[in-house]
Amino acid sequence: MYKQLLLSFAAITLYHALFAQITTDPGTGNIGIKTTTPEVPLHVIGESRFNGSGWFSRSNNGTLTTALALGQNYNYDYPSVTIKTSDDGGWNYAYWNSSRYGHLLTFQRESAVGRINIARIGGGDDGHNILLYSASDGQTVKTQFNSDIGSFIGESLAIGMTSSPSSKLHIQTYADYDGMQITHKGTGIIRFQANSLRALAWNDITREGDAGIIFGDQSGQNNVNYGFVLAPWRDGGSSGLRIDQSGSVSIATNITDPNSKLLVNGRIRARKVRVDTDTWPDYVFNQDYQLPPITEVAAFIQKHKHLPGVPSASEVKQSGIDLGDNQEVLLKKIEELTLYIIDQQKQIDELKKKNDRIETLAKELKELKKNR
Repeated sequence: MYKQLLLSFAAITLYHALFAQITTDPGTGNIGIKTTTPEVPLHVIGESRFNGSGWFSRSNNGTLTTALALGQNYNYDYPSVTIKTSDDGGWNYAYWNSSRYGHLLTFQRESAVGRINIARIGGGDDGHNILLYSASDGQTVKTQFNSDIGSFIGESLAIGMTSSPSSKLHIQTYADYDGMQITHKGTGIIRFQANSLRALAWNDITREGDAGIIFGDQSGQNNVNYGFVLAPWRDGGSSGLRIDQSGSVSIATNITDPNSKLLVNGRIRARKVRVDTDTWPDYVFNQDYQLPPITEVAAFIQKHKHLPGVPSASEVKQSGIDLGDNQEVLLKKIEELTLYIIDQQKQIDELKKKNDRIETLAKELKELKKNR
C-alpha cells in the first residue's frame, strides 16, 4: 500500500512538472504556453525552437493554401524561412536561408517543366548577387548584378524609356546635351551624343542639332593631352583613324603633322579633288612679265637637273609637295612654255617669209639669165 501511494505521488509530481506551464481556455479552446490567458489558438510567451521546420498554414475552402515554414534546412546546418502559395495551378515558392557567412533569398514557381527559378538575391564572401533567370528553363542566368566579379545583362536593355528596346542597348534622350558619357579616373571623358548638341557646344565646329562624339578633359579646360582612335583590333601594322588633341587627323599612322589637318599613310582615291588657292599664275601673260631667256633656262637645267621654280626630287622626297602650290607651278611652266612656243612661232614665220622672198628672187634671177 505504501509503495502504491509513493508511485501515485511521483506520477502527480511529474505531471505538474511537465504541464504546469500549458493552459487551455475552456471557453475559446485557445492553448497557452507560459500564459494562463491565451488570446489566439496557440499563444506562446517566450521563444520557440524547431529542429527541422515548423509550418504555419492557412486554407481557404481548399482552393488556396499559404504556408510559412520557420526552421532549418534539410541538413540542419543553417536556418531557413520558406513561404509558399498553392492553388489548382501549382506552387509558388519564396525561401530564405542563411549560413554564418551568407544569405540567399530565392523566388520560384511551378511551370510545365516543373519548379523553376525566377530570381535570387544574396551572397557571401565571393560577392553579393541579384540573379534573374530565363522564364523558359529557370536555370539560365539572364541578368546578373554582382558586387565583386562583374555584372551582365543577357538581353536588350532600355535606358530612359518604358517600351521594349529596339537594339541590345537603347538609350532614349530628351533634353539638350543628353547622351552617354564615359569617364577615366575622373579626368578624361568621352561623350556620345545623338542630335542633341547645341551650336558651339564643347567646340566651335558644332552646329545646332548636331550628333557626334566629343572627347576632352572633365574640367572642361582646353588641356586635352590624348587623342581619339577609330580602328580595327589587330596586332602589328597601323590601320584606322586618329584625331589628336589639336584636332588634326591621321589615317593609317599614329603620327599627326602639326602643320597639316589631315595626314594619310597610303593612297587616296577620289573622283574629284578641289584645292582653294589665293594666287594663280595668269600674271605670266602680263606685258611686264619678264620671261627668262631660253638660254638661261637651258643653263639652269644643265646645272640643277630640274626646272627653275620647281622643287627637286630630293626636296619632294623629304617634304612632299603641296598640291595647290604644285598645280600653280606646273601651270606657270605651261604658260611660260606657251610664250616660248609663241615667240618661236613668230621666229618661224619670219624665217618662212624670208625664205619665200629668197625663193622669189632666185626665180627672178633664173629668168633673167634665160633672157640674155
